Amino acid sequence: MAISGLSACGGDADGEGSSSTTVSPLPGDSTTSSSSSTTSSTSSSSTSTKGGDAAPALPAAAKKHTKDGAVAFAEWYWGQSGVALETGSTEAMKSASTGCVPCDKFVSLVNQDTNKGLRAAKNPITITTSAAAETADGKSDEAVKLTVKQAKYDLVDSKGTAQSSAGAADYNLIVYVDWEDGKWTVIDMYQILT
Repeated sequence: MAISGLSACGGDADGEGSSSTTVSPLPGDSTTSSSSSTTSSTSSSSTSTKGGDAAPALPAAAKKHTKDGAVAFAEWYWGQSGVALETGSTEAMKSASTGCVPCDKFVSLVNQDTNKGLRAAKNPITITTSAAAETADGKSDEAVKLTVKQAKYDLVDSKGTAQSSAGAADYNLIVYVDWEDGKWTVIDMYQILT
C-alpha cells in the first residue's frame, strides 16, 4: 500500500502482497516551512497501551496554551502513530484531531490492518527534532515541524509471522494545531521527504 501524505503499514489494495511506504506532501501544500531553532530528541515508547485500552495521558507540557505546549502536543500526537502501528490502538490519534483528513486516513489504514489481524512488529517512529514554525500560514493557531526517523519494520500476524514489510524513511512533518475547548487538536499535517 502506498500512502501519499502519511507513512503507514499494510498490504496492497486487495489486502494481499507486499507493502511499501511513500511519504510526500499532500496536494496543494507547500514543501517548505520556516521553523525556530528549538529542538529536542524524542523517541516514542513501545510499551504503550495495547488495542482497546485507554489512550495514553498527555504530558503536562502538551496541555499548555503556549508555543512550547503546541510542540509538546505535536510530538506526543505523532508519537502515537508509532504506538498505533505497533498495537492497533488508534483512540489517542482519533481523540486528538479534528477534521484532519491525513490523520483520519492514517487511522483508517491502521484500523484496516488491525481488522485483518496485522500490526507492526515494533514501534518504528522516532522523533529526532521538533520546533515551532515561525508561521502557521494562516491554517491554524500554531504549526510544528517534526523531524522523524521511521525504522524498517515487519507487518506481522497474531503469531508474529511477517506478512510484509515497510522500508525505513526519514521525513519532516508539519503538524497544524488549534487550541479548542482548552486543549490542542491537530487539524492538518503533511510530510516532506528528506
